[in-house]
Amino acid sequence: EDIFEIYEWDRGTFDENENFTATEKIPHKVGHGYYYTFRYFAKGKEVTYKERVILASPTSWVNEEDGIDYAKNKTPGFEVSEDKTTITVTRTISNDGFAFSAWTLTKEDRKGPVTIEIIFNNKVVKKFNYVIE
Repeated sequence: EDIFEIYEWDRGTFDENENFTATEKIPHKVGHGYYYTFRYFAKGKEVTYKERVILASPTSWVNEEDGIDYAKNKTPGFEVSEDKTTITVTRTISNDGFAFSAWTLTKEDRKGPVTIEIIFNNKVVKKFNYVIE
């Protein structure tokens, strides 16, 4: 339905041992991850929203586990900008009131700001700001 309200959130990083730290600073290290979580209120059995990740410079948008290059393959639900600085992912999740997502740094990722926008009904409802340093 048309209700999607975020009322509690967190963002941070995690290392190879899955140690999670709430922070906006991401160490510039291949394999280091960053995440966000939020609690929300919505109606319906499922919720669909978009997650837009914006980096300061181009990168490769590759799922190394599956070998999928989202910039080259037309994968449903994944859209990479022409300049390869942005990916928009459409996510449909069970409406259990909690969302989690994470990304991992690759060798192509450069230092600089990172913004993750949560979009519902074409409107940005939350921004998570980070800095790769």
